[in-house]
Amino acid sequence: MTLLSIFRKEQPPTVQHCSTAESRLVELEKEYRQAESDFVEASFQVAKWKASHKDLRTMRVGTRLYSRIAPINTQAVLTHLESVQTAALIRRNELLARRAELLQALKTV
Repeated sequence: MTLLSIFRKEQPPTVQHCSTAESRLVELEKEYRQAESDFVEASFQVAKWKASHKDLRTMRVGTRLYSRIAPINTQAVLTHLESVQTAALIRRNELLARRAELLQALKTV
C-alpha cells in the first residue's frame, strides 16, 4: 500500500446502459475489497505500534489525564501510521458511497 494509491482520485461512474454499469460495479467491488484490505492493514499497524510503544501524547497524573500541546513532534512514526490509516479509511468510504450510488442507479438495492 502506498500513499499515492490511497489518494488516487477517480471520476464518479456514469451509467450508460446496464452492462456497463454492471461491469463498473464489478470493478468497484474489487477496488473496495482492496481499499478495505488496506484499511485493515493500516489499522493493524497502528495497533501493533501502540501495543509495543508507550503513547507519550497523553499522561495520567493521579486521577487526571493530561494531553501534550504539541504531540506531533514526539512520535513521528505513530503520526505517519495514523495518517496512512485515515487516508485508507477515506478511500474505503468513498468507494463504499460510489458503490451505493451505482447500486441505486441499477435499482438493485
